Amino acid sequence: MTDNIKNNPFSALFTPVNQSEVFTPESTDSASASKSTIQGEHSKTPGEGVEPVDKDLKERLEINQIVEDVFQLTLNKQPRPPMKGNAPSCHLVLLEDLASALAPQNLIDVQTLEPALFERLMLSEPANHVLPISGRSSPVGGEHAVQRDVLIYLFECFRRLSERLETDFGDAPKNSHQNIRAGRLSQMVTIVLQNASTALRQPDLFPGQRLDSQLLRLFAESHSPELRSFVNGIVVVFPKEEEGEADELQAAFVPVLSLAQKEIIRGGLSALDRSVYDLLHVFALNDRLAPVLLACSTPANPNRGRDYVNSVLGAILSPSTIPESPDIPYAFFDQRTTLGQGSIRAEEDVAWTALGAVREGAARIFESLLRHAGEIRHRTLTWLASCLDANAPRGRIWNSLHGPGALGPGPAAHSCASDGFALNLCAVLLRLCQPFVHEHTHPRLMRIDPTYYAATLRSARSGNSSAIDEERKKRGIHLNITGEETCLIPAQPEGAGGAEAGSSSCSSGGGVARPQAENYTFLTECFFMTHKAIDLGFRVAHERLLRISQDLGRLRRVYHEVRAQSEMGGLGSNPAEAEEAIVERVRIGTTEVLCLRTAMVQPQTLSLMAQMHVATSMWLVQVALCDIDGEPKKRTPETGYAPGVCRNVFFPLPKGPPPAEDGVGVPPLLSCVPEQVVENVAGFLSFCRRFSRHTLEECSGAGALDPLLTVILVFMGAPERIRNPHLRAGLAESLEALLPPSHRGAAEESPDEVSTIPGFKRERLFVEHPHRLQVVECLLNVFVGIEMTGQSVTFEQKFNYRRPMYYIMDYLWQIEEHKNCFKHLAAEVEVNQDSVSPPLFLRFVNLLMNDAVFLLDDALSHMAQLRQMQTARESGEWQNLPRSEREQNEGNFQRIGMIARFDNILGRETIHTLKFLTSEITSIFSHPTMVDRIASMLNYFLYHLVGPKKKNFKVKDLAEYEFKPANIVLDICQIYTHLGSSDAFCLAVSQDGRSYSPQLFSLAEDVLLRIGGGGLIVELQNVGARVAQCASQQRSQEELLSEAPDDFLDPIMSTLMLDPVVLPSSRTVVDRSTIARHLLSDQTDPFNRSPLTLDMVKPADELRCRIEAWIKEKTNVKAMEEDSRAGTSFKDDDGKMSTS
Repeated sequence: MTDNIKNNPFSALFTPVNQSEVFTPESTDSASASKSTIQGEHSKTPGEGVEPVDKDLKERLEINQIVEDVFQLTLNKQPRPPMKGNAPSCHLVLLEDLASALAPQNLIDVQTLEPALFERLMLSEPANHVLPISGRSSPVGGEHAVQRDVLIYLFECFRRLSERLETDFGDAPKNSHQNIRAGRLSQMVTIVLQNASTALRQPDLFPGQRLDSQLLRLFAESHSPELRSFVNGIVVVFPKEEEGEADELQAAFVPVLSLAQKEIIRGGLSALDRSVYDLLHVFALNDRLAPVLLACSTPANPNRGRDYVNSVLGAILSPSTIPESPDIPYAFFDQRTTLGQGSIRAEEDVAWTALGAVREGAARIFESLLRHAGEIRHRTLTWLASCLDANAPRGRIWNSLHGPGALGPGPAAHSCASDGFALNLCAVLLRLCQPFVHEHTHPRLMRIDPTYYAATLRSARSGNSSAIDEERKKRGIHLNITGEETCLIPAQPEGAGGAEAGSSSCSSGGGVARPQAENYTFLTECFFMTHKAIDLGFRVAHERLLRISQDLGRLRRVYHEVRAQSEMGGLGSNPAEAEEAIVERVRIGTTEVLCLRTAMVQPQTLSLMAQMHVATSMWLVQVALCDIDGEPKKRTPETGYAPGVCRNVFFPLPKGPPPAEDGVGVPPLLSCVPEQVVENVAGFLSFCRRFSRHTLEECSGAGALDPLLTVILVFMGAPERIRNPHLRAGLAESLEALLPPSHRGAAEESPDEVSTIPGFKRERLFVEHPHRLQVVECLLNVFVGIEMTGQSVTFEQKFNYRRPMYYIMDYLWQIEEHKNCFKHLAAEVEVNQDSVSPPLFLRFVNLLMNDAVFLLDDALSHMAQLRQMQTARESGEWQNLPRSEREQNEGNFQRIGMIARFDNILGRETIHTLKFLTSEITSIFSHPTMVDRIASMLNYFLYHLVGPKKKNFKVKDLAEYEFKPANIVLDICQIYTHLGSSDAFCLAVSQDGRSYSPQLFSLAEDVLLRIGGGGLIVELQNVGARVAQCASQQRSQEELLSEAPDDFLDPIMSTLMLDPVVLPSSRTVVDRSTIARHLLSDQTDPFNRSPLTLDMVKPADELRCRIEAWIKEKTNVKAMEEDSRAGTSFKDDDGKMSTS
């Protein structure tokens, strides 16, 4: 010890200097008398029967005993037994320097504890100073006594003191003695915390010790509840703000946070250290440590998404089954060893448990930060919003289009956070939303303001960053809203000035200001942040998962082709190398699929996601009802525009809000809602259909699925509520996810999986939902809308959108009340078939036949090409070609095979749909606008599938291309039998000169016998007989009218016109049935593309009378000739009888 305590550099460890001077040599003599007295009394042990009589001495002995028990320190060089009634002490560390300075005193009281504890902490090897007990020199039970690490030792002292306080006094001391003793224990606690604080502030005092590592070790090794109190206590004794609190805290705890970040990154998910999350949670809870945590999470470049990963808060979101960087290998599902389903499930469970810990731990940290008021909450929300904004390139189209599929993520991988990070952030935000979305009827859900994306920062024009930040904090607008986000509908009516008509941009072009609230609540911000996270995380990962899965399917087909060529010797000298290259790519892709899918279907997160989308569906419907009720006009920025209450849904819904009384309209609330909200709902349902069929059935709560069907019905068939036809079609696809898992489409895709999934809730949905009878009409509206929208929908996209609709219609047809909806819509055609606007069902049937003709014709053409190419390859023709040409042929073969497979699937579904529709709806197919088309279509495909050309489509591996000619033939023959009772249909079949022949049905009968369709033969024979009779009549009619003048013929169909009409713009004359059929698909003049509707055409009465007269003349002449040959009488034009 130093001679002058005031010059001692460690004097800060003690209480005020004048109290510490008792430990200097100058003060030793003045206290010698009292020390002698204490020493003398203490030299008599309780075992000798001498009880302390001095009250002060007794207190000193008690405190000394506590010090020995808690700190395991002593000034007594002689081992001594414990006080009477106490358990034996552990080994004690002798403080030799302090004992010499205080001799003859050998008791440690509260005042002497400070220098005693300091000397103990300065011992490099405490084990060298341990006193033995009962002759034992080894530190039995003395791990604490010999602990070298400062913070580990101090925490154990803190824990023991806290335990004594809790055990001895409980809630409060009961008397003055206990009160004094409790005060002494509290003083000791303060001394411990002061020393811990000093150690962190001045780590140079303890060379060789890693204090940051010790704090992490405490959380890793101890699960004591006192850890949080220990850390909080250390912060409490830090200097106050005016004394440089921020700098002191930063210097003390930044090393701890930096080490925590490194530990998370080092361990990853496979070696996850959950204790680091516990440590950071303690930081987040403390109002003085939370700013330090946020300061350590500031990215180097706030505009670069990947820089957020390299922060403390970013690190806690990083552990995942998906590596943070494309060049890091996967740690799960190593496909180099063959993994069975059992091994995959076991590894999946391990990963799910770890992912659950990561997401739950991260959510606790963010939730604790957000529970703080003021600046901490603002900075946390700013971090979340900035992180989402900086990672926005993840969700852009170019990133998904240029992603290399099974070989890695898209081009944003090196500038943005990984899929694993984005999915974890999404899971955290879902947990933050859970309090107000766990029940879709929760009243807080109706307090979410839909105008958030219409909000503008008034201070943005000033460019003052401080002013902007302050406005964000005050108004609750932390996301970077550019005004260019695509919203559900445009802010102004279509065709109005300003922005481009029909645009759904969220900008308020043309001077139309959308409503916006003055301030937004945390609920609103959390809701929209979560949807943005889902868009950037879950949606992007889903698209990538689909892309990789498709790549794997193609690679497997290529592998089988390569194997086949290898067996024929068509791969040169080293076929094994080509096979191995494909196998390696499949291995990498399979690992990627398993890791990505595992991160997405983690059970707790998927359940939260389902709750979120059910609640979102409820909210979207209420926003739409607010528009219908004219609510935006009734609200003000101060009141906000949240729905407030739940309104009842009634169909049919009005097309728009009521007209404003003052003539001044307010843009609808749906013009403020970004498309991503609806896209997320639709995307999640589609994901469940493909990758997690159990999820929807496991949604808890009665009627939990009802809002999902309601939102589809409100928006799917309503362009006035969703302008984007692709989005409406996406809702139709999501409707398929609500079908029971046993429906035909699911059973064909994965029969083994669906057999294990119950479907009661989804079955109930379509028989009990209050608005279930709207499903058929909404579905047909979107089916027709894809074609008639006038917007960009590519040919392939159109068929992709319609594919799930076929499965939905097939399921609905099996439920009687839904079948009646189809029949009701068909009945409306009978009444309104010639109306200005063609009836919905008529347009639907027309498009259905268009699709069937295109798809099946295309499919048969590609199957014929495949057969030719297979024949050429098997004959060895390709082996003699140059390598580049041979590879080009292989690429074409694969491409044509993919197209053929696509066409076969969809073509088969269109024919199947026609089959069940015609089983009970026949009149519409016999109408003049339809009958010729369906008859020629059926004849054409039946002839190709059963006639002499059927061998042209026979290829190897028919199942590979989904070519099922037997199914198509059965369906076509059933359609014939369904419509065979109609004279118009039979006549149309016989009139088809391209494909019909008297032998057509005989050929079909032979095929039916071979494919198990014998039960149809009798009915088909009856149809054939009726068609033959009509054919005979038709031949006579054709002979009669074969010399019709050219101006009597329809210029499009080259058939005799019966009801000629004049087109107003081109002045062309066509038959009414021809132009009516054309207008079902294209409402323009076919000769000059001018707009045209059926009410615009003018009857050509004069021409019609001429045609009728000509027909009558020809008929009479024919009759006279027949009568003349038969010698019979006939009537002349004047009605007089004549004889031959």
